[in-house]
Amino acid sequence: MMREDDVHRFTWMRRSRIAGDSWDREIPLGETRERYVANARVGEQIVWTTETDKTELALDRALREANGLEQGYELEIAQISDEYGPGSWASLSVS
Repeated sequence: MMREDDVHRFTWMRRSRIAGDSWDREIPLGETRERYVANARVGEQIVWTTETDKTELALDRALREANGLEQGYELEIAQISDEYGPGSWASLSVS
């Protein structure tokens, strides 16, 4: 995560569901399309969610204020499979 100009920027590396043990920089996705779901939680409550086809996400001050995220939140990201739905969640606490 990077903070710049009141924007929280997140990036992550995509994973493969097939043939993912290669040392190549680009591994096969194993899906028909690349999709991710992101949730922002305050405590146990999901207060914001979005889907993206990129391995990056930016939350600006206005979005954080509108969703009550200014005092801290947990961001969760999961890759979405057409066949299985969201995979394992990765999370990061932001304060």
